[in-house]
Amino acid sequence: MGPGERTYHEQVDPITRDKRADVIPRSALRRQQIKLDNALVAQPFRIRGDVIFLDRNSTGIIQVQLNNTSEDLLPMGSGDSIAGLPFEDFFVTSAAQPGLIANMWYGYSARFRTFLVANDIIDRAARQLGLIEANPYGVSFKSTVALGANGVENIVAAAANLNGIRLLDVQEIENNTVAGASTSVLSKATAPATSIDGDVHLMNITFIGSTQLRSLPFPTKIPSGLRLDRFSAPPETSVIFCAKYTLL
Repeated sequence: MGPGERTYHEQVDPITRDKRADVIPRSALRRQQIKLDNALVAQPFRIRGDVIFLDRNSTGIIQVQLNNTSEDLLPMGSGDSIAGLPFEDFFVTSAAQPGLIANMWYGYSARFRTFLVANDIIDRAARQLGLIEANPYGVSFKSTVALGANGVENIVAAAANLNGIRLLDVQEIENNTVAGASTSVLSKATAPATSIDGDVHLMNITFIGSTQLRSLPFPTKIPSGLRLDRFSAPPETSVIFCAKYTLL
């Protein structure tokens, strides 16, 4: 044991009671699984400790508040942890994420290290150069809805975008009867009113009676709180639209 390091008993022996004078089992570490099928708004959980960790089995994203709901929301996902902050009330807020869970461990004086994927060292350089995508797509959105003039089709709702979106790929084939108009894929806090009303990720100028193909040139990150839509200024006669993205 190196200098300055404490033994197991030196670490856990002082921790015998919490502020309510209830006996806490030494080295206590417990698990709480939170199902995210339905939306949660400051859902209370009566758990106590000074450390929280979401393990690799966690598939959803939650926002947490400790001790009271006046605290700012802290987003947490797989591999995230809070340490050294005593709490006895835990509040969870999240959008509905059907089939996803938060697998949480909590207790006192535990230590967790953020884990790395098995091939992290092998492909790290390639990921940093953008040759390998660090976040493979989680959702494939598909549509054949032909929009009317100034029509909007929502791809991701703003409420579902808690921590950002990685838009990885967009493919579209469309046909219309108006020349010189535009269609686009864009993000904004509210529904767009024009093809440039927001952060434009992909745009196309239309031609009469022609079938056009457009695709996203490279992946892009969309900030949290924004919705993702496709917009068409002219009425579409036919369309095939696909998008791949990951909620961060």
